[in-house]
Amino acid sequence: MSRPKTFIGRRPLLTIVAGMLLLATLFRVGWYIVFREVDENAITPVQATEMLDNGALLVDVRQPVEFEEAHVAGARLIPLGELSDRLSELQAYRDRPVIVVCRTGGRSAIGSLILMNAGFTRVHNLEGGMMAWKQAGLSVER
Repeated sequence: MSRPKTFIGRRPLLTIVAGMLLLATLFRVGWYIVFREVDENAITPVQATEMLDNGALLVDVRQPVEFEEAHVAGARLIPLGELSDRLSELQAYRDRPVIVVCRTGGRSAIGSLILMNAGFTRVHNLEGGMMAWKQAGLSVER
């Protein structure tokens, strides 16, 4: 005796597409929940210069090769993969403004989240990263 095919059995392609859409939606919702606070604390390059003029720390989470090509004067290089292990170097800024930067803003969003989860209270992600900084015509060191 054979069983009648279920919806999934009769429409496998539709089921796969629906599953992929569900996963994509869950991913976007999860991304929003995790990075909402980072997005709320994002700042523009112009805002960053004002904060830097008032004593904020700029943490560059790019790789050394990227940093050597161009970086903001006074930035402290701590590659994203090392940030969790080097939090003690930043303890003086636990309650002071910290700006996190990378090339385009993705890695720095993750770096910002690491700092926030470690108890840093005034963390800001540089929206658009070094690309936006250069596009704004702001100076860099090489």
